[in-house]
Amino acid sequence: MARSRTKTRTSDLLVQMTAPHVRSLRLDVVDVDDERDEDEAKGLALELNAIRTARNEVRLSVTTSVTGHPRVRLRATMEIGVRVQDDGEAPIDAVDAALAEALERDSVPYVYPYVRELISSLTTRAVGHALLLPVVAPSEMRVTDVAVPPFEASEADSAEVSRTTGAKPSPSRKKAG
Repeated sequence: MARSRTKTRTSDLLVQMTAPHVRSLRLDVVDVDDERDEDEAKGLALELNAIRTARNEVRLSVTTSVTGHPRVRLRATMEIGVRVQDDGEAPIDAVDAALAEALERDSVPYVYPYVRELISSLTTRAVGHALLLPVVAPSEMRVTDVAVPPFEASEADSAEVSRTTGAKPSPSRKKAG
C-alpha cells in the first residue's frame, strides 16, 4: 500500500523550550572614583546565537550586556533549548519554520524575566541596590535577525534512516584537513 504524503503545517508541530541556565557571567563593580569612558554606550544589549543540535532542536545562547551604569558592568550568557516535537516524518522545512517562528516570537519574552532577575539579584548583592531592567510586554519583544542553522544529517542519522526504511546509507564525506 502506497503511503500518502501530507503537508505538515507549522501550527501542527508542538514547540517546547527548556529552562534557561546561566552559561557564563561577568560582573565588574567599578569604583566611583575610577575614570569612566565617556564614549561608552549606555543601555542593555541582547545578543542571540542559535546552534543546531539535532534535526528538531536548536540551542539558543542569549548574551546580555549592561553598560553605562555608574558602578556596574555586567555580561551574562544564558542558554535555552528550543525543540520541535515530531516523529521524524515532518518535512525538514516545516521543522525549520516552527523553530524559526519560536525563536522570533517566543525566545526573548521567555528568557527576559530570567535575565531581569539575574541582573537584579547580582547587582543587589554587589553594590547594595538593584539595577532593575524595565518591564517590557512580550508583545513588544520580537527577534528578527536570528536564523535557524541548517540541519546537516550525520552518519548516525543516515544509519537510523536505513534501519527504518531499508535503504542503504550513503557513504559519508570526510573533510580533509
